[in-house]
Amino acid sequence: MNALQKLIIVIFMLHVQIQLEVLNVNVILVILEMVFLVKAHFSFSIFFLTNFKKNKKIKIDVNECSTQNGGCSNNAMCTNTIGGFNCTCKTGYSGDGVNCTSMFSEKKNSIN
Repeated sequence: MNALQKLIIVIFMLHVQIQLEVLNVNVILVILEMVFLVKAHFSFSIFFLTNFKKNKKIKIDVNECSTQNGGCSNNAMCTNTIGGFNCTCKTGYSGDGVNCTSMFSEKKNSIN
């Protein structure tokens, strides 16, 4: 084996060593990024749970209007609101929304 061949082998081995070192650096960077993400997620979870326990403002709204018109009259419109609902008599009816009477029948009765 002559000197040129030995030099080529040494250069190749240095090239391989450099590639392995670059690979090691990339692996270390990926591991550090994963550790950072886990820590960030953990910190966010702790922050959210701590504030959730303090505030307790998360509410689940139930649509009362989806069952039996919310208890409103058949002649009323039920409107869902956060934490409740409203009953409003339809056009041509009057009342509180739970009890709606025809405005036409009232006029008819008052004429007689």
